[in-house]
Amino acid sequence: GIRCAIRIACIFHLELERNAFVQALARFTLLTANSSVTEMKSKNIDTIKTLISVAHTDGNYLGTSWLDILKCISQLELAQMIGTGVKNQYLAAKSPLGVGGASSGSGGEQSSAFNFSSLGDVLLTPLHAAVSSA
Repeated sequence: GIRCAIRIACIFHLELERNAFVQALARFTLLTANSSVTEMKSKNIDTIKTLISVAHTDGNYLGTSWLDILKCISQLELAQMIGTGVKNQYLAAKSPLGVGGASSGSGGEQSSAFNFSSLGDVLLTPLHAAVSSA
Protein backbone atom coordinates (compact mmCIF):
# COMPACT_ATOMS: atom_id res chain seq x y z
CA GLY A 1 0.00 0.00 0.00
CA ILE A 2 2.55 2.58 1.08
CA ARG A 3 4.90 1.53 -1.74
CA CYS A 4 2.17 2.40 -4.26
CA ALA A 5 1.42 5.66 -2.45
CA ILE A 6 5.08 6.66 -2.69
CA ARG A 7 5.15 5.78 -6.39
CA ILE A 8 2.03 7.86 -7.07
CA ALA A 9 3.47 10.80 -5.13
CA CYS A 10 6.69 10.48 -7.15
CA ILE A 11 4.90 10.30 -10.51
CA PHE A 12 2.79 13.37 -9.82
CA HIS A 13 5.69 15.29 -8.19
CA LEU A 14 3.87 15.61 -4.86
CA GLU A 15 6.93 16.38 -2.75
CA LEU A 16 5.20 16.91 0.59
CA GLU A 17 3.25 13.65 0.34
CA ARG A 18 6.28 11.71 -0.94
CA ASN A 19 8.43 12.98 1.92
CA ALA A 20 5.72 12.17 4.47
CA PHE A 21 5.28 8.60 3.21
CA VAL A 22 9.02 7.92 3.05
CA GLN A 23 9.55 9.42 6.53
CA ALA A 24 6.76 7.27 7.96
CA LEU A 25 8.24 4.17 6.35
CA ALA A 26 11.72 5.05 7.61
CA ARG A 27 10.47 5.60 11.17
CA PHE A 28 8.67 2.26 11.17
CA THR A 29 11.96 0.46 10.48
CA LEU A 30 13.09 1.45 14.01
CA LEU A 31 16.54 2.16 12.58
CA THR A 32 16.17 5.90 13.11
CA ALA A 33 14.35 5.67 16.44
CA ASN A 34 15.90 6.26 19.84
CA SER A 35 14.41 3.04 21.17
CA SER A 36 16.03 -0.22 22.18
CA VAL A 37 16.96 -2.58 19.36
CA THR A 38 15.30 -5.47 21.17
CA GLU A 39 11.94 -4.05 20.10
CA MET A 40 12.59 -4.85 16.42
CA LYS A 41 10.20 -7.46 15.05
CA SER A 42 9.69 -9.15 11.70
CA LYS A 43 7.27 -6.41 10.62
CA ASN A 44 10.09 -3.88 11.05
CA ILE A 45 12.41 -6.03 8.96
CA ASP A 46 9.71 -6.24 6.27
CA THR A 47 9.56 -2.45 6.38
CA ILE A 48 13.32 -2.25 5.80
CA LYS A 49 12.88 -4.52 2.76
CA THR A 50 10.09 -2.29 1.48
CA LEU A 51 12.21 0.83 1.98
CA ILE A 52 15.10 -0.69 0.03
CA SER A 53 12.68 -1.79 -2.69
CA VAL A 54 11.25 1.74 -2.96
CA ALA A 55 14.78 3.13 -3.22
CA HIS A 56 15.59 0.64 -5.97
CA THR A 57 12.44 1.12 -8.07
CA ASP A 58 11.68 4.83 -7.57
CA GLY A 59 15.15 6.16 -6.81
CA ASN A 60 15.18 8.64 -9.68
CA TYR A 61 12.10 10.40 -8.30
CA LEU A 62 12.79 10.44 -4.56
CA GLY A 63 14.57 13.80 -4.42
CA THR A 64 15.19 14.90 -0.84
CA SER A 65 13.57 11.72 0.51
CA TRP A 66 16.87 9.97 -0.17
CA LEU A 67 18.16 11.45 3.08
CA ASP A 68 15.77 9.34 5.19
CA ILE A 69 16.53 6.23 3.14
CA LEU A 70 20.29 6.72 3.39
CA LYS A 71 20.05 7.24 7.15
CA CYS A 72 18.25 3.90 7.48
CA ILE A 73 20.76 2.11 5.27
CA SER A 74 23.59 3.64 7.26
CA GLN A 75 22.06 2.46 10.55
CA LEU A 76 21.48 -0.98 9.03
CA GLU A 77 25.17 -1.19 8.14
CA LEU A 78 26.08 -0.08 11.66
CA ALA A 79 23.81 -2.78 13.11
CA GLN A 80 25.45 -5.39 10.91
CA MET A 81 28.90 -4.22 12.02
CA ILE A 82 27.86 -4.53 15.65
CA GLY A 83 26.48 -8.00 15.01
CA THR A 84 29.69 -9.17 13.37
CA GLY A 85 31.74 -8.06 16.34
CA VAL A 86 33.22 -4.69 15.45
CA LYS A 87 34.51 -3.14 18.64
CA ASN A 88 33.00 0.09 19.97
CA GLN A 89 36.29 1.94 19.53
CA TYR A 90 35.87 1.73 15.75
CA LEU A 91 32.38 3.18 15.76
CA ALA A 92 32.56 6.93 15.16
CA ALA A 93 29.62 8.31 17.14
CA LYS A 94 26.71 7.37 19.34
CA SER A 95 23.96 5.93 17.19
CA PRO A 96 20.20 5.54 17.66
CA LEU A 97 20.91 1.83 18.12
CA GLY A 98 22.37 2.63 21.54
CA VAL A 99 26.04 1.95 20.84
CA GLY A 100 28.59 4.21 22.45
CA GLY A 101 31.27 5.88 20.38
CA ALA A 102 34.99 6.17 20.88
CA SER A 103 34.45 7.75 24.30
CA SER A 104 33.01 4.54 25.72
CA GLY A 105 36.44 3.60 27.03
CA SER A 106 35.72 -0.10 27.34
CA GLY A 107 36.71 -0.97 23.78
CA GLY A 108 34.65 -4.14 24.13
CA GLU A 109 31.73 -5.35 22.14
CA GLN A 110 28.25 -4.44 23.21
CA SER A 111 25.94 -7.40 23.50
CA SER A 112 22.33 -7.23 22.48
CA ALA A 113 19.35 -9.55 22.69
CA PHE A 114 18.81 -9.10 18.95
CA ASN A 115 21.35 -10.79 16.67
CA PHE A 116 22.31 -8.53 13.76
CA SER A 117 25.06 -10.78 12.42
CA SER A 118 23.12 -11.95 9.38
CA LEU A 119 20.47 -9.22 9.19
CA GLY A 120 22.04 -7.61 6.14
CA ASP A 121 22.26 -10.94 4.34
CA VAL A 122 18.64 -11.76 5.16
CA LEU A 123 17.46 -8.39 3.88
CA LEU A 124 19.60 -8.09 0.79
CA THR A 125 19.45 -11.63 -0.60
CA PRO A 126 15.97 -11.20 -2.18
CA LEU A 127 17.02 -7.78 -3.49
CA HIS A 128 20.19 -9.17 -5.12
CA ALA A 129 18.13 -11.96 -6.71
CA ALA A 130 15.62 -9.43 -8.09
CA VAL A 131 18.35 -7.18 -9.49
CA SER A 132 20.27 -10.00 -11.18
CA SER A 133 17.10 -11.42 -12.76
CA ALA A 134 16.11 -8.02 -14.20
